[in-house]
Amino acid sequence: MTAQTTSRLASPAYGYQSHIDGLRSVAVTAVLLFHCGFGFAKHGFLGVDIFFVISGYLITGLLINELGRTGTISFPTFYLRRARRLLPNLFAMLFATTLVAPLLMNAEELRQLGKSVIATAIYVSNVYFYRQTGYFTPAAEEFPLLHTWSLAVEEQFYFVWPLLVIACFVLVRRWRWCRPVWIIGFAGVASLIGFVVLNHVSSEAAFYLTPARVWQFAFGAVLALLRAAASPRTLSTLNPTRHRALVYVATATLLWVLARGAGAMYATITEPIIVVAITTILLALCGAASTDLVSRALRSPLANYLGRTSYSLYLWHWPVVVFYRFGSPGPIHVFDRIACLALSIALGLAAYHLIENPIRLGTRLPMLGRPKAALAGFGAASAVLVGIGALHWRFAPTTFSPAAEQIFVAATRDVNPLRTRCLVMPGSEALPSSRECTLGTSRAGTPLIIVWGDSHADAMLPGFASAMDGTMNILEIAKSGCPPMVGLTIQLNGAPAYECGQFNRNAMTAIHRAVLMRPALVILAARWAYYLVGDPKTGEQTANNADDIRNALHDTLRQLEAIGASTLIVGPVPEFTYDVPRCLARAANLNKQVSLCNSRAPRMLDRIQYTMRLLEGAVNEVPRAALVRPDQWLCSAEVCNASFGIGRVLYSDSDHLSIFGARFLANRIFSQPNVSSLYDAILHSGAHNVMP
Repeated sequence: MTAQTTSRLASPAYGYQSHIDGLRSVAVTAVLLFHCGFGFAKHGFLGVDIFFVISGYLITGLLINELGRTGTISFPTFYLRRARRLLPNLFAMLFATTLVAPLLMNAEELRQLGKSVIATAIYVSNVYFYRQTGYFTPAAEEFPLLHTWSLAVEEQFYFVWPLLVIACFVLVRRWRWCRPVWIIGFAGVASLIGFVVLNHVSSEAAFYLTPARVWQFAFGAVLALLRAAASPRTLSTLNPTRHRALVYVATATLLWVLARGAGAMYATITEPIIVVAITTILLALCGAASTDLVSRALRSPLANYLGRTSYSLYLWHWPVVVFYRFGSPGPIHVFDRIACLALSIALGLAAYHLIENPIRLGTRLPMLGRPKAALAGFGAASAVLVGIGALHWRFAPTTFSPAAEQIFVAATRDVNPLRTRCLVMPGSEALPSSRECTLGTSRAGTPLIIVWGDSHADAMLPGFASAMDGTMNILEIAKSGCPPMVGLTIQLNGAPAYECGQFNRNAMTAIHRAVLMRPALVILAARWAYYLVGDPKTGEQTANNADDIRNALHDTLRQLEAIGASTLIVGPVPEFTYDVPRCLARAANLNKQVSLCNSRAPRMLDRIQYTMRLLEGAVNEVPRAALVRPDQWLCSAEVCNASFGIGRVLYSDSDHLSIFGARFLANRIFSQPNVSSLYDAILHSGAHNVMP
């Protein structure tokens, strides 16, 4: 390909554009504030989307500029330039993380870390963390290298994008009607459609996997192609007043989405689309010729400095946050958030000035300027990291005390043994076999307790079975993320969970059949506060309407009453914002009081009080229904308990009761007069009155 072929599409100069570093500073600030737990940056994770747009813009611009000057792309030079900027700092962070981890992580966590080190060293950590997602997998704050998923996406982009760009110009030479902007634009539209569709199938796949992210790079790439094909002066035909108005409105919208937004992590498809579109607008309009306040702020020295150091800040902040929380188990306070932010910034800036910048500029390790030597060095470093990862994976060289390790292992395994075969996971709406999911005697006519709900109901089942002591059969009907109500399409992660509606219709049919054959008490248990109030970890609100839930619950109780069943609703269990067994194990390992893992009650009880009022309103209208509230036994006025001492852990994670916790709760539930009256009436009932 000749230079003349591409000159009309290549920018003659692609120098430093200070407003780009300004946008990087916005992105990295949003991410740091979000990960350090500041409530005014609830959607700060969308800063990663800003980075992707900028990468698409810059990389495409550099590639077409090189095509315009030389008629080709030097792949070794391109990859060497990317590697010198990204890999030394990344490798340093990985080495540091693997050195610190054995001091603060237990054996299971070290094994997971080892796998993630290997995945990061071979640039597929996004795929690895996608495969780790699931309802009962550890929370994000347990993975020190979780943030490398975005680096893997960028690295995969770097491998593929130069090939796509040069292919575009080959097609231009063969077919004059073809344009690179059309090809890349088509790829972006296809990726965006895939992102929208995939979000309804698997939000985790849409978040982690590169094909669902291509459209974000493509937005920036299309802007770079337009900029190369036209003079910057003609890129925007807006008059100054409209130019400023658009910049101000776009900036205000961007800050609002990053600060507040709506829904949970990637809960809606609109928020990332808004962020990507606004980033593209600001890239186009806030250049050196713009005089509005936003453009001047983005070009300011502080914004430019934060932008230049943004990669290093992003790279080092998450291990700091994770390890800080490991060393300070229990609730997160304002001081902890400030300390995490300060340490992240200090370490990131130090790494930038001592590692990233000197190596990138060639003042240290000048051998990396030679492609063969650089390739050998980076390959050797990757191989060493793979070896260290394998060491952690296979041998888990933890310094955790055996006693602390046992606390963690025992509590996380203290779960309902029926879970794997009886708890229906996302993606299915069929009920499992009632024979496999029934505990008790096989004697015909034995009264039945049906535990219907979500994973919280599944966690409580062993407690109810223990309290019955064989006097009644126990049947589990439970599906993760689906509260036990008919006639309601619940909103989960910003999308309607249609499979929950079908599952609950199937459940009601099964309950009707069971009640026709024997006396039955139906226990409804769920993570009620989550569906009504939102996620206690992130503070995100749900899209569910309280009146809709109240009406659906009332209709469900009426239907159960109509078929002859009595109903007991178990109110919300207090939910922690951290993993309880891990917290207790770390406290014990650090010789701290396990009471550190108890949570302050007032904030937790606010969620419960609101939920209980709604549940009480539904129960009071149905004669054969009762309601209990677990917090009266699990909390005092000051704290909600994580355990009652070593070996008596109430939770198997942050919000699911352990078997010990379920038994503790069930024994108290069935001692209540309103519950024992329902239980006794069913236990001592004679011939069951079969409803027509």
